Amino acid sequence: MQHQRAENPPDAPGHRRLGPYPTAAAAENWRDELDRRNEDWDEENRRWAGDH
Repeated sequence: MQHQRAENPPDAPGHRRLGPYPTAAAAENWRDELDRRNEDWDEENRRWAGDH
């Protein structure tokens, strides 16, 4: 994210997008959701590998 605000330009390339988000507030807090999801996946990977 280059400017820290949510936007939805029709010509933005797909590799520069996250979402869709259900609300503007959710889009503005994208990093919190991304961090939480990554932490969940890391924990799942540790459980899968047997590294409780």
